[in-house]
Amino acid sequence: MCGVGGLIGHELTRQGEEKSMDQNQNNGNQAFFDLGNNVFIEAGFEVSYPKAVSIGELTYIQKDCFFNIPNEQDAGFPKIEIQENCSIGKRCVISAVNRVILEDRVILGANVHVSDHDHEYREVGVPIMFQGATVLDATVTIGRGSWIANNGVIIGDVHIGRGCVVGANSVVTGDIPDYCVAVGSPARVIKCFDPVTGTWLRVRDQGHLTQVLRQRQQQKPVLSVCVLTDGDLAAFETCMSVLCKDAGNDRMLDIVVCDNGADKAVTGTAQAFCSAFDNVRLVQDTTAEEFDRRYLRALAQAKGEFVTVIEDKDGFAHNGVYHILHALFGNRTCSVLLSQNVNQMFSYQTGSGWGNYANHLFPHTYEPFRVTFQTQLVNGIADKARKAGTGCSHLFLQYRCLSAGQAYCIATGIIFMDHGAETAGTDRGRSMEQCRAFVESLSAGETEKAE
Repeated sequence: MCGVGGLIGHELTRQGEEKSMDQNQNNGNQAFFDLGNNVFIEAGFEVSYPKAVSIGELTYIQKDCFFNIPNEQDAGFPKIEIQENCSIGKRCVISAVNRVILEDRVILGANVHVSDHDHEYREVGVPIMFQGATVLDATVTIGRGSWIANNGVIIGDVHIGRGCVVGANSVVTGDIPDYCVAVGSPARVIKCFDPVTGTWLRVRDQGHLTQVLRQRQQQKPVLSVCVLTDGDLAAFETCMSVLCKDAGNDRMLDIVVCDNGADKAVTGTAQAFCSAFDNVRLVQDTTAEEFDRRYLRALAQAKGEFVTVIEDKDGFAHNGVYHILHALFGNRTCSVLLSQNVNQMFSYQTGSGWGNYANHLFPHTYEPFRVTFQTQLVNGIADKARKAGTGCSHLFLQYRCLSAGQAYCIATGIIFMDHGAETAGTDRGRSMEQCRAFVESLSAGETEKAE
């Protein structure tokens, strides 16, 4: 049994590596399977077998928690896997014979118990403490962004979806779908999120839940993210890894890889992502044309209610796609959403009409990958290819979508992250100044001057 306390800002530490950690308490070093940077662990934390425990960066573990590995055997993977940005409340117990996974940004309240096994008890005459576990191959997964409230118990082979709430004092012994609220002992779903209306529906019974989930599967995605490849394998892998770690298998999101075929390794990697995640699909677009026309073809691939096009060199930051989704749920009638990486904290503001919107464009006019369109509106523009070849099609589309006074949304925060070394200040041969002149000509109603 090993104790750890007051650890902050340590270097990543893997099984078998020697490590040192800054300490506020007098506990010794622990050889975790993996230990991320900027983890904070309060005094009183104990772990029975650190080599089988992985803790992701920026995770906070409060005092007197206990991580238990009953069989204390290496499995080649962490039996307890706490991913990034998790918060684990006081006196929580996590016990894993096979595997317990907390995905990114999970909250466990105080006194939560999570176990992938239960005690065997059916051998009459043998003390239960000697009968071992009921199962040895179960897995508990708590999905990204979920919250298990105080005194919750999760036990057995259980999958809790992303964005879920388990009420205080509840006992979970079965699966809970994405974006649901479950309470009771045994826990049952009482609310379920409806992506179409953006509201939480009260669930009457299991039959009603089945009906709601069936309707969910039949609904089109809220947002399509079309990823343009450009033959840069490293950039593509980084872009897709971040996007799929956050949004893989989330049916509200449709991820479309628009591959230009420049690198077979990129194509193969795209196919691997398609196999791993059911909301990722691959579209081959090897037509050798200027960027504007490729951009327009990507927009046409969208199945979602809204669509954004990004390039693999300039993909989303962690959680960035959900910032956009959050803004869309709050502004479902907006025609255009412009994302700006200008603040640490996420926020959004709304308005209407091209004249007001154009004031927010600078210095973002040259960037086509920061814009989200209402899909039906943008793909219904009769002359959407009118400015193809100018490098300013994305600006012309924004103008067309807002020229009749339609609503827009401006979202700010850490939404995108540059993953490559593309030259700043240009957009496919157009300088920022040329794009500014194009916007000014649109605002003046002189679109032909931008040809």
